[in-house]
Amino acid sequence: MNIRHCIVCQKYFIPKNRKRKYCYEKECAIEYERMRKRLEYNRKKHNLHRHPYPYIREYTDTTELIVAMYYMDGFSPLYIANELKRDYEDFSKFFNHMISSGKMKKIIEMIEKNRKKGVVLPVSLKERLI
Repeated sequence: MNIRHCIVCQKYFIPKNRKRKYCYEKECAIEYERMRKRLEYNRKKHNLHRHPYPYIREYTDTTELIVAMYYMDGFSPLYIANELKRDYEDFSKFFNHMISSGKMKKIIEMIEKNRKKGVVLPVSLKERLI
């Protein structure tokens, strides 16, 4: 026999199933339901404005190389941002800056030149994903 402790009135009771957390008194059922709804509301309230990637990380040379490789293989900026777990708004500014400053073009030329020479660089991302 399993004896439980009611989380509302602090009395002991024998539950009819394993999930029961409160005793069978009507006041306890009402109070437990009120507590449960309040907890659910607070969880929703605090998670409502939470961003999936809460902080913005610095962009390194390696990140630039990876972004250029994804771009060469035809992936969209939205896909790249999600793949690198970056905030899309911040990433799109970075991506547009890379293209407008000519950095993307230089990196792509460097990658193609090294691939022709046979220097070991990561294989194209589409081939790795298949």
